[in-house]
Formats: sequence, C-alpha cells, structure tokens
Amino acid sequence: MDNAVPEKIYQLDVLVVGAGFGGIYMLHKLRNELGLNAVAIDRAGGVGGTWYWNKYPGALSDSESFVYQYSFDRELYQQTPWNTKYVPQRQILAYLNGVVDRYSLREHIQLETGMTDAEFDETAGVWTVRTDQGVTFQSRFLVTGLGLLSATNLPKFPGMESFQGRLVHTGAWPEDLDLTGKRVGVIGNGSTGNQVITATAPVAAHLTSFQRTPQYSVPAGNRKLTSQEQQGHRDNFEANWDQSVTRPWPWAS
Repeated sequence: MDNAVPEKIYQLDVLVVGAGFGGIYMLHKLRNELGLNAVAIDRAGGVGGTWYWNKYPGALSDSESFVYQYSFDRELYQQTPWNTKYVPQRQILAYLNGVVDRYSLREHIQLETGMTDAEFDETAGVWTVRTDQGVTFQSRFLVTGLGLLSATNLPKFPGMESFQGRLVHTGAWPEDLDLTGKRVGVIGNGSTGNQVITATAPVAAHLTSFQRTPQYSVPAGNRKLTSQEQQGHRDNFEANWDQSVTRPWPWAS
C-alpha cells in the first residue's frame, strides 16, 4: 500500500520568490494593480528580506530616510514617522510589515518556504517550481526577488572548529545575543563590520577588529531630524524622487 502524501500543486499567473523590498512591491503591483493571481514565497519566518535577517547591532539604511521607502504611495510617505537621517533595522522591518498589511498581501505570502528547483517548459510556456515544503507551483511567469544578501557566507579559517566562544554571522543574527560586557572579535571591516564595531564597542568589555585590508572610514553622521526637516521632506515629495533618480550614483545622501 502506498502511503505517500500527494504532491500539492498550485496554479498561478505569477510566482514571486522573495519577500523583501522588491518582492513586496512586485506582489502589490501584480495583484492589486494588474489583478493577476500571484503568490510570493520566502524561506524566512517573516517578510523583510535583508531587514529580516540582518538584525545585528548598528544595522542602518545606507541611504537617507527620506528616500529609503516606497515612492508609489504618497499618502504612506506622509505618514511614515522616521525621524533620523538613516533608518534603524527595526523601523525598516516594521515599515515593510505595515506595507504588507496596508495592501492585504500577507495572505498571499508563504513563509518558511524555499525554492529548490525551477524548470521552464518551453512548449507549454509554464514554470514548475518545487519547494522544500513539498508544495509545487506552476506559473506563467517567475519573478526572482532574491536580492544580493539572501545567503550567508561563513568562510572557513584555522581554529574555527576549536573556538570555545559563540560564533555568529551578521546575516543570521540571533535574537537573544547581547554583547554587553563580552569580549568580542569582529572579522571584516566593510559597511556591516563598521556598523557592528561602532555599535558594540561602547558596551563590550573588549573589542578586536580583524582586518585583512585596512579601510578608510568616516562617521556616518546619523542624527535626529528636526520637525522642520521632516516636514520639508514631506512637502517636497516629487523633488525628492526626481533628485534620487538623476544622481550619478545609486545611493542618496
């Protein structure tokens, strides 16, 4: 007797892989504006993409707060209460969850579900996507919103196996980790490493920065915005985005 569980196959117009900034935006456009049967999947336990995983101390946006949000909803822009030059991770994650609820997207996002295989049938014009939850999707279109930071890379180095302390990666930061009063070593001094170092040094008993290549760093200059600055950003909605898209570099500041 065959007791195998039947494979669940869902028919869609579009499957979106990833529920970060890009995936959420795409799902909203597909469902709410184009009226398509679209679903998003994400291997995380919540929406947010980069901002779900990267919960390390000091995590901030790399662009100023007045452009680090969606541009398609002017009313939401007026309501977003960000009051610092750069936005902390927790506020960004809360913002994205608010967008998901505002546009009734949560029921169309399947979390803790990773894509394991995708195959396109050129004759039928259909994607078949299998997941690690035993669910298969068949869709006319497949949109990957995986981003650049969707997989952690923990390099191997001598002594790693014998290390007696706690070893963590910034891309999978545990909720219960408190570095207050601890001896801390930070490997790497890119933007993430610098954020961890500057946030942890004041509370750690001792902090050592391990660097292969020294890097020139300057203070981020994060600060509270005045009420006049906040209102100025709200009043100049169109100008903010015109300025952003016409800059020769990808980050606004």
